[in-house]
Amino acid sequence: PKNANGKSKNNIAKKLQSVENAVLSKDGIDLESGKTLDELIDYNSWVRKYLVDEILGNFDGGYLSHYLYVNDDSKVYAGPVWDYDRAMGNELEWFTVTNPNVFVFNRYINGNEEKNNPVLENLAKTDDFLSYSKKVFREECIEAIDEILTKKIPEYTTTIKKSAELNAFRWSNKDFDFNAEIGEVSSYLKEHTNFLYRVWIEGEDICQVAFVGLQNDLFYSLPKGGVLSEIPTVKDTEYTIFKGFYYSDTNEPFDKSKPITEDTEIYAKWENKKSNPIKTAVKYSPVLVIAVVFIVLIIIDFKRNKRGGGKE
Repeated sequence: PKNANGKSKNNIAKKLQSVENAVLSKDGIDLESGKTLDELIDYNSWVRKYLVDEILGNFDGGYLSHYLYVNDDSKVYAGPVWDYDRAMGNELEWFTVTNPNVFVFNRYINGNEEKNNPVLENLAKTDDFLSYSKKVFREECIEAIDEILTKKIPEYTTTIKKSAELNAFRWSNKDFDFNAEIGEVSSYLKEHTNFLYRVWIEGEDICQVAFVGLQNDLFYSLPKGGVLSEIPTVKDTEYTIFKGFYYSDTNEPFDKSKPITEDTEIYAKWENKKSNPIKTAVKYSPVLVIAVVFIVLIIIDFKRNKRGGGKE
């Protein structure tokens, strides 16, 4: 409601909690209300919202700027879409989503409360929801994506070019290359759609690998039973030493020659550097000198004022 009171807000909160309970339960039923997911959510809107977020690589989906509403039938609907500035390979400082050959949802194998939404993460794994998603993807999305790539992006390119260049000028982005940006967006959309088609429609059996604990978490996919062709290159920082990669589930050192047979999370292990008193002193000596001089000047000034006060 436009002017929701405490009672209506509480009812909405209960509905959302009921949805989460059902999604996170083993049988898809909220034990508190006894309702199934079919009774709680509108599958049609949730599947389409999920597909828009997955296809466009919107890692904010279900996490930030994710809108829901309750209709007259009391079911929870997903939508409208909103806030896609971090989509189609556009990365954040602490996230990396530029690899089009990994899922945007379910990238974190062991979950991550800070970066994931447990409702959509688990909903996307259920058989009914996933089957419906594949059906809509095959029957509706592929054709729509083809139209976007062949018609809509060229049209938008002509429409927004001057605006984009002025925006780059306003923010002093001297490295801005409009045509390169268009190419990156188109490339991500095409490659990610092909990835989804291979996995969802053709049934390609893949494993995803997540490298976490880095400045930017990195994600890869490969055929089940394959070996990673590359692993992240990591350097020591000013204060920490990189001690290698380890499997998150066993804490054993990562073996890059070992075939990957299941989704795997690997974490970077770090050790704090021992402080060097001499280097620390040299580094902070200018600050210390200034501080000492400042304190001395204050003491001198205090004594001078005190003497002056005594004469009066």
